[in-house]
Amino acid sequence: MQFCRRAIELSPGHGKAHMCAPHAAHPHADMLKHSELGYRLLPGNTFAISNFVHYLERYGAPAEMLIELAEEGIAADPCAPSNYSLMIELYWKVGAYREALFVAERLQKLFEPVMNERALYCLKQNPEVAQAIESGKYNPATMNRQVIAELRKKLQGN
Repeated sequence: MQFCRRAIELSPGHGKAHMCAPHAAHPHADMLKHSELGYRLLPGNTFAISNFVHYLERYGAPAEMLIELAEEGIAADPCAPSNYSLMIELYWKVGAYREALFVAERLQKLFEPVMNERALYCLKQNPEVAQAIESGKYNPATMNRQVIAELRKKLQGN
């Protein structure tokens, strides 16, 4: 957090410092403004967009707004998985299972038959995810296949 604070002091418009600050701060710290600044100062940055969506969700923003932002993230970088995952989660929460399934199937194309290089790069930006992938504890394709199966099951029940 000290590095982010110093970067912001030296350059208040440093978008990456604002984007990273919420990740470095105490989990209970109110970092919505920094997240928003990261989003505004780094237009089209999928990491900044997904970070902003997470914080807006935490503060109770409407699902429609969050879905629109996640769509913006996908449009900015169709190979970055985070906004697909957010959109699936958001559609699921509002009971839009067909829409969630459509997004999950699009996401699966990044993982199979061969993992998209950009998708893997984006996933590995999170050190915990990188370690889980490397150790074999996390397989994005397998996990997303499970989500697809659960969504199909929900749709059969409706």
